[in-house]
Amino acid sequence: MFLAGMPWEENPISCHMSIELYDQTRKYFLDLIDHFYVNGGDFETSIREAKKAAERAGFTNSDMVEIMLERWVEKIEDALSDGVLTKQEDRNLNLIAHHLDTRTIEVGDHNHSHMNALIPRVQELIDQMKKLSTIRRLRDGELDASSFDGLIPFKLQNGEIPIWKAEDVTLREFVKERSVKGQSFGVSIRVAKGVYVRPSAFSAAPQQKESLKDVDKGTVILTSKHITFDGAIKHFKIRLTSLANIQPFSDGLELQKNTQTARPFFLFPFDGWFFYNCIQAV
Repeated sequence: MFLAGMPWEENPISCHMSIELYDQTRKYFLDLIDHFYVNGGDFETSIREAKKAAERAGFTNSDMVEIMLERWVEKIEDALSDGVLTKQEDRNLNLIAHHLDTRTIEVGDHNHSHMNALIPRVQELIDQMKKLSTIRRLRDGELDASSFDGLIPFKLQNGEIPIWKAEDVTLREFVKERSVKGQSFGVSIRVAKGVYVRPSAFSAAPQQKESLKDVDKGTVILTSKHITFDGAIKHFKIRLTSLANIQPFSDGLELQKNTQTARPFFLFPFDGWFFYNCIQAV
């Protein structure tokens, strides 16, 4: 248990803390994060006991969360910098994050204005960590249905694992547009002064062109065997093994089935590279 050397034990105060005590307490909580990031362990017990003692020294829960969250952000940025989340990093960062309740810091609290600005970054990092954790567990064979957040509107096959869901996704397809283009031809013949006639013929030919159109919006679900789209108009379920082309973008995917007549289609906006890496890890 990481409890040795708590600064407030020797310098207990009830309402106001000295700068020295504040600095010592801040360092203790920073060291606490460092220790459990590297070693893991019983973080829950350690943080619970440390919080009790710190509160007796005049620290609020928001004070403690702010100090530890700032260090946790540094650690998770280091862990994500190489684009790979190891099993140890995954376990220990999630262990710490579970006990850092940012809800105790109210929006508009001027005493924690720095933390108010940091919280959106924290949510972004948590999302990145969840994605890298999903890819790692897929590769290591650790992902199961309990990890999926949300309902699945179709029956899974034996051994099929739901991986991720993206909502409000636009489906863009090549759409054929038909039109008729006509023309007349012939020569004018004078039959009287100031009177002309033009025996002519009219020819009409159908024209066809293709253009990309947003055709529907819905929910995309990726599983270990399929990618599905459930929209207001269109619904499809495609086996991953039947995809001839998967082109990821930062904000979506281009997909094409492995058939002679298949045309590419696009799904956006969501993290296309994450979906691509998940498909490669299956």
